[in-house]
Amino acid sequence: MAHLIPFPLILLQSLTLLISIAIEAIIYQSKLNLSHKRSVEFSISMNLLSAIFLWAVFSIFLSFAPDPIKMRFMSYLLFSNLYDLNSFQANLSFLLMFLFLFMFVCLIEFKGLDILQALLLSSPDSSDSEQFLVNRINKALLKTDVSKASVIVLANICSNSVILLILLFKILPTYD
Repeated sequence: MAHLIPFPLILLQSLTLLISIAIEAIIYQSKLNLSHKRSVEFSISMNLLSAIFLWAVFSIFLSFAPDPIKMRFMSYLLFSNLYDLNSFQANLSFLLMFLFLFMFVCLIEFKGLDILQALLLSSPDSSDSEQFLVNRINKALLKTDVSKASVIVLANICSNSVILLILLFKILPTYD
């Protein structure tokens, strides 16, 4: 049995994670007044969390998708070519998918940052610290800090813009 390991996809995912972590950490440090170490930790945590969620959602989507859509996605992900799809359909579908993923990642990173901050706060030394932790997580899920949300959206716009440029440079040679 032959095993297919998508090395280009693994390298591209690693590159996008490194770029996102670096750019977003710089923005978190400057806009949220976090230390360098804390901003890098938050950026790593949020980007890995969003990557895991995105791959989980993608796997669930593929399990319910019809066979032609599965073929298109798998041929692009594994072989970097679009199976039975013209360029307009491909560009439109990638644009819509990118916009959805951008909004999904912003939501994951925003609420993930709130939950992570709630978990990292020092808890009181009492027997009901578990209930205190649950209350902090619920509060983090329900509250919305507009300034923090705008910083996260700005960080994602900057990192995703750079990633889009890299993807465009990857795609452009196929349009010769």
